[in-house]
Amino acid sequence: MRLKNRYLAVIVVVMLVVTTLLASLLVSSVQGTRVAYVAVRADKSEFAMGENVTFSLTPLTQDLQFTVSGGGVYIVRLPDDADPDTYLDDPQAIYNLSNGMHIGGGVAVPIPQYNTTGEPLRLSWNGTMMQYDTANQKVVWDRATAGHYILNPSYNWEYGHVTKFMLDRSSIFYLDGPAVRFDISYESSMFTIRTDISMPGGGEPVSGLFSTVVPNHVNHSADTVYHNETVDLVPGGTTTVILSYPGPDSYYGPATTSMVARLIVGDATYVFGFNPTMVYNNGGMEVRYVQF
Repeated sequence: MRLKNRYLAVIVVVMLVVTTLLASLLVSSVQGTRVAYVAVRADKSEFAMGENVTFSLTPLTQDLQFTVSGGGVYIVRLPDDADPDTYLDDPQAIYNLSNGMHIGGGVAVPIPQYNTTGEPLRLSWNGTMMQYDTANQKVVWDRATAGHYILNPSYNWEYGHVTKFMLDRSSIFYLDGPAVRFDISYESSMFTIRTDISMPGGGEPVSGLFSTVVPNHVNHSADTVYHNETVDLVPGGTTTVILSYPGPDSYYGPATTSMVARLIVGDATYVFGFNPTMVYNNGGMEVRYVQF
């Protein structure tokens, strides 16, 4: 009888241990599948010309340990002819814009090692973007032009729970200042670039210098040709610069071009331009241009 009781006690102990282990594994499995959501929020929906853009990364889920590091919050300019809200539900479209900007424009605010503390991570962008200045042969930081921008974080590695950044309307902001629109056409082996520069209302009329390197798609000589044009800028008005130049031989595919231009007004220098990107549409390849 005593022997049976001993066996029964051993069986009970084993069952308790197995039950505890299974419960622990189940909890770990459930916890492991949970996602640490982080909101990306600008402090305001609109920032004035020359004002720093401030924003935060805010944890939305409690008691989930996560750590992200590397990468940054990309400041992605949205097209002027599209509703900014449409990009909130289209990560691929944001990726396409970011990829086009990485070629020759755009900026990322670095993310330091960031983990769950319950407190928002405060970050700031000074409204400038990095570009290579061909005339002075150095990298410079010039001001971005007006438009809607979206905050799009990306990181290099993570530890702990899977981390997902949530974008909503507060992830989009408008930056005021000179507004630039491009019209790009290609006919008879010639590119024609129309650049419309609109100034915000208020203030006095000023003169500015529009400067860009003329793309050389034909001769490929070592000589750099600049287009420098003095423009009169009227608050609330629009000034147009038109530039034409030969395009490349389209024998090997669609002809593409790009541009990096600057507008110098007093002590302020604004940089803007566009890069080509290829998309497949109805079985064919289509050229689209991403503005920065």
